[in-house]
Amino acid sequence: MVHISVGTRSNIVVALDVQNGKGKDNVIFRSHVSNVSTRFHVEDWSGDSMYLSRDNCDAVNEIGARPWLKPKSNTTSKAKGSSAWKRMINEFKEDPELAHEKYHMRSNVESTNSAKKRKFSSYVRSRNPTSQRIEESLSWVGYNLSLMPRAVHEFGLDPESTFRNKIGSE
Repeated sequence: MVHISVGTRSNIVVALDVQNGKGKDNVIFRSHVSNVSTRFHVEDWSGDSMYLSRDNCDAVNEIGARPWLKPKSNTTSKAKGSSAWKRMINEFKEDPELAHEKYHMRSNVESTNSAKKRKFSSYVRSRNPTSQRIEESLSWVGYNLSLMPRAVHEFGLDPESTFRNKIGSE
């Protein structure tokens, strides 16, 4: 099972968790929120209903971002101590057009998964569980590297001066 968090402009994977089997989805979600927020300015965080929980809304709210997790049909706005939850559910009800737009930022994750599978396939050939995780992780590293030339031009990056500044400051 692979969990990724993706930048909305670049589609570069900024957080990755590869596990054998399922479970711990919400723990991984909160780990990604914490990890990504230390390196990037996050305004909105979208996710599907698999991640719908008050703890996840609170984690996103704590980093100064707004959660946009898809509510299920029977979801209530009862806060139960989570103001972020109540605000998010009410926004989905009061301004469905905005909520729909914000929620669909998660489409980048689907696009990224599809692009990675087209470039590197979805098959893992290793038999050993540890080797499987390593192989899957390396395919995501390869995917990110394949996006770098476009990112350099699209965002006006100068990799040589960035690299020189990093070496000179250590």
